[in-house]
Amino acid sequence: MTLINYKSQVALITGASSGIGAEFARQLHLRGASVVLVARRAKRLERLASELNAVRPNSAEILVADLSRIEEGNESFGINRVVKYIETHRIDILVNNAGFGSFGTFYQLPLTREIDMLGVNVTAPTLLTHAALQQMIPRKSGSIIYVSSVAGIQPLPYMSTYAATKAYDLFHALGLYFELKREGIRVLAVCPGPVETEFSRAANIPDGSRVDVRRDEVTDVVNESLQALEKERSLVFPCFRPKIFRFLCALVPLTVRSWLVGSVLRPGRS
Repeated sequence: MTLINYKSQVALITGASSGIGAEFARQLHLRGASVVLVARRAKRLERLASELNAVRPNSAEILVADLSRIEEGNESFGINRVVKYIETHRIDILVNNAGFGSFGTFYQLPLTREIDMLGVNVTAPTLLTHAALQQMIPRKSGSIIYVSSVAGIQPLPYMSTYAATKAYDLFHALGLYFELKREGIRVLAVCPGPVETEFSRAANIPDGSRVDVRRDEVTDVVNESLQALEKERSLVFPCFRPKIFRFLCALVPLTVRSWLVGSVLRPGRS
């Protein structure tokens, strides 16, 4: 195990305006890293950057981008804006955290939003990781974190697109871990369970749904994830309940699990 000297590193975090992304920024900054905060919501990014720069001047900057598409408008405010930034700036840690979900019967959901989800959850981390590796591999150092989900190990009826995107993140990260280990690059897949974030509201999960279960704290999720990164692990299920869910998934056949989960998530159930 090689210790990480965060004080000499720059971390770029997507989805840094709230939730897990904002907490990754705070905890990496607390450990001494400089941070680049990426998200669509400029005012939230500015508030977080001001908070961090008040502690250590010139240690946080923002990059406003919409990761649902490669280009946005006449200027590049999409994924390519972040790719170009990575191509011209040193990045030691890439945290692919940005993501969102949807809830409902697939054929009734707005297709444009499902396609946007593919952009944020799949296309963006793929392109950003590829760009970051162009500088990490020659240095023989760097860290890449994919924030997947326990949804990535289990098909989710009524959240089928979301689960499929998180399965991509999980398996892409695990594959890269073994590809890049000899290159000195750390790759970690993080599979949290329900966390105290804006996810449920963004996914339009109805109030009072059984989907809206007890949630883990983002501080615990991020702290355990960074500990796993430092130990050069490939995969972490932070907090207690995701570990139990992973264990149960190993015991129950996939089709049975899908039926059980679908029974819980089914819209309009009594």
